[in-house]
Amino acid sequence: MKFKDQVVLITGAGRGIGKAMALAFAREGADIGFAEIDPESARAAAEEIKAEGRRVFFKMRRCRELLAGPGLGGRGWTRAWPSRRVG
Repeated sequence: MKFKDQVVLITGAGRGIGKAMALAFAREGADIGFAEIDPESARAAAEEIKAEGRRVFFKMRRCRELLAGPGLGGRGWTRAWPSRRVG
């Protein structure tokens, strides 16, 4: 497991290449945080990541909204994993 005890943040992980990346990192031991604008695909992707035995946290946001504010390292992400620094 190359990414054991690591957190990977991905934008657009509800489908397509973003989802494929999220699942690949999860299979390598990473916990996943992601942003997605489509609630159905976000929930489905989260369930697939959980099925890999990993923790998952997602926000319903567009990438530009995350980057315009406190960014990917903002408080919403760090609350998901309070024992780790994210960002």
